[in-house]
Amino acid sequence: MRHEDASQPHVSRQADSPQPDRAQLAELNARKEKAIEEEDFDEAKRLKCEIGMLKMSSAEKHQIADLDTRKERAIESEDFEEAKRLKLEIEALKLKAADAGNVALEAKKAKIAELETKKEQAIEAEDYDEAKRLKLEIIALAMQP
Repeated sequence: MRHEDASQPHVSRQADSPQPDRAQLAELNARKEKAIEEEDFDEAKRLKCEIGMLKMSSAEKHQIADLDTRKERAIESEDFEEAKRLKLEIEALKLKAADAGNVALEAKKAKIAELETKKEQAIEAEDYDEAKRLKLEIIALAMQP
């Protein structure tokens, strides 16, 4: 069953909002973390894309909406090759948007690597209190969304 506006099922609800709703992002991130803990990686990937969609610019959302409309037209005219191509293009744009948030993730990974190095240096220097402090800092950083 199709919605009244099948061309924009997930795009239109935030299209005019310049900033995503923090509460909604927090809820989606919590659901993504739960999916990861449960090793439901398909759901985690789906939620990652949904989070990326919320963070997209209005222009990116409109581009996806346009592609979705074109895909629907291709389906209606039974041009399934074009529909498949457009579907893949839409998925690529959604994944690109989801990966845009990975800049912060890469910075977090770099900070963890730096702390790991400092922890190893503290262990070599037999400064176990510092090593323990760094370990706790690493754990706290790793637990952040």
